[in-house]
Amino acid sequence: MTEVLNFSGITPSHILALNAPQGSSSTSKYTLYPIHSAVFAANCSKFPILPPAPASPTSNTFKLPTVCLTVPSPENFGFLSSYIYNKDLETLRSLILPNNWATDVSVVVQKALAVRGLWANACALGVVEDELFDALEQIWEQVMQAMTQLTAPVSSSLS
Repeated sequence: MTEVLNFSGITPSHILALNAPQGSSSTSKYTLYPIHSAVFAANCSKFPILPPAPASPTSNTFKLPTVCLTVPSPENFGFLSSYIYNKDLETLRSLILPNNWATDVSVVVQKALAVRGLWANACALGVVEDELFDALEQIWEQVMQAMTQLTAPVSSSLS
């Protein structure tokens, strides 16, 4: 059994300012995520070496180094971050596909983009956990099945 560390009471070490690659359909906005660099370095073989973090804060105000990082899908980084911290595939599955998620084609398309974005981010950062990729494959199959059901022609029983 894998022990999961709880970092909820530990001050983050850095702020990631995520953006998409140039030429992608995303805008040039940055998405900010507080992280613990050691957690990401331990789970992502391609994670960059970050500048040193400050010593533990001694007051309620402190500065964290902000590091710009380009990832394929900044808008879906939260799914990967959640998994890296919690290592809980069921929680990840429910974050991506909550109850009654397959309501219409536009929602299913959003879910397909989220799964693809999570997969692309995991590949870009060098996550090498078969369990994650197996779960993403299963989630992808559910999304494709929902798309097939929602776009299937309605059969008429009238002859």
